[in-house]
Amino acid sequence: MSDAATAPPRAPREMPDHVLRIRVDVDVVLGHLRMPLAEVVTLGQGAVIALDRKLGDLVDVAVNGRVVARGEVVALEDEPDRLGVVIRELVRPGAAAGR
Repeated sequence: MSDAATAPPRAPREMPDHVLRIRVDVDVVLGHLRMPLAEVVTLGQGAVIALDRKLGDLVDVAVNGRVVARGEVVALEDEPDRLGVVIRELVRPGAAAGR
């Protein structure tokens, strides 16, 4: 576990308030899989697609398409039927995210 997981949140860099209010897309990649197109076209409402991740696994966290962190999939304590991600590692710019 990296120090980023236990360190307190960092204050934003010196930036104007209007810049800090800009909304960005944050994606958490929960899994990848390959399946034949013949299976994809048969998917319907209620179909279940098994992903390659489970509770406790590390996942990529991307901002505007760029991986910025790795986090652990957790069940929320106050809402156990919902999932969340605890940031465990920050990815340095230009560094490839490991799996």
